[in-house]
Amino acid sequence: MQRLATAIEVEVRFLITHATRRQLQKLIPAAALERRRLLQYSDTYYDTVGHSLMLSDNWLRKREREWQLKHAIAGFKSQEHSSGTYQYRETVGQSEILEHLKTTFPDVFGRRELSIDQMVTDGTLVSMAEFSTDRESYAYDDGEGEVRIDLDRASFGYAVGEVEVMVQSEEEIAAARARVRAIASRLAGEDCKGPPPTGKLSVFIARNHPALYEQLVERGVMKPRLQEAE
Repeated sequence: MQRLATAIEVEVRFLITHATRRQLQKLIPAAALERRRLLQYSDTYYDTVGHSLMLSDNWLRKREREWQLKHAIAGFKSQEHSSGTYQYRETVGQSEILEHLKTTFPDVFGRRELSIDQMVTDGTLVSMAEFSTDRESYAYDDGEGEVRIDLDRASFGYAVGEVEVMVQSEEEIAAARARVRAIASRLAGEDCKGPPPTGKLSVFIARNHPALYEQLVERGVMKPRLQEAE
């Protein structure tokens, strides 16, 4: 799935069950199954010392060598905890990310002329989470555009599935939400009960930064209870 400098990511997470692979065989065309990709990548998430970014629903990470930022879309709730659906504007590249940070957090970044890497070096940005992920990834066209399905296992032992589509405008979000929810429901299987699972970063923060996690829950940025897929 091609990444533009700025696009909107709509995704839903699902539990990986014994039925998931059987459902994959039914859902995805044979050619797409053959194009399965096995990946391993490392993520490091950064924030200010006072957690200005995360508490404002901004997620800055370095995936391998690339800087990426996910941030809330004006007029939309980023995370619909009841359905497990998430939508963020995703920005890649230092210059585009810095422009957003300076505009959104002028007191912290407005007068800084440093690169993101330099702000890590001088302590303006600090590492909050670091882990690697083994990913089994599939991409196919469902008739409405490209869909990506990822089966992830993080280095700290947490596994979760994700269905993702990328759109270019806010007007496309509602239809994209319906698409990913329908696909995830089929993949999870009928034996999947309870609330949707939590994302990898949420689990990492809950386990390693419980005080910050509670603040994020109070602000509605993260869900108040975890369903973890082991």
